[in-house]
Amino acid sequence: MVIKNRLKIPDIIIKLIKLVIYTFYCDLHIITFELLLKIGYASEYGIAKEINVNIEKIRLITNSLHSENFIKYEDRLFKQMKICTIKNKHTISKRVYKLRYWYIDSNSIVWGVNEKIKNIFLKCEKKASDNKDIYFKCPRKICGKKYSMSDLTTLPFNYNTGMFSCNRFLNLKVICGSELQEAEILT
Repeated sequence: MVIKNRLKIPDIIIKLIKLVIYTFYCDLHIITFELLLKIGYASEYGIAKEINVNIEKIRLITNSLHSENFIKYEDRLFKQMKICTIKNKHTISKRVYKLRYWYIDSNSIVWGVNEKIKNIFLKCEKKASDNKDIYFKCPRKICGKKYSMSDLTTLPFNYNTGMFSCNRFLNLKVICGSELQEAEILT
């Protein structure tokens, strides 16, 4: 059963969704999403019938899109009543089943993409803060100075060896000048 598109999704959100789905998802995800964009509201069986794919595969696809906040669903209960006549005795059998109708909710998509972007920035910040634990150490026992990542801009760089040089004064006239080695702080 297919119902025509009920809500108009803004074009900018559609472009954002298509960009994300075309980049990170497989063909069946794209086809399912395009079908929901076109139709607007469809059951799992309607989607399976339209794109001619097994219902279990459609359930995997729709559940993965739902877990990423690209689509939402609405459960509907249906009753099927059957009257059976056996030896002039009427029996009514009731069968209740549930169908999931999938649709696109632009608010949840914007929220989901926003959360993904926040997670990416948090991971980048975490990596940057992890890099603060990396430091460079002068290998000479007489010097032994440690430099953090933020100190690298002030250190001289040896273009022949591709290494930073220590700029600590050992006395008034002598600069250490040895090549720094990368080391990590143990926490």
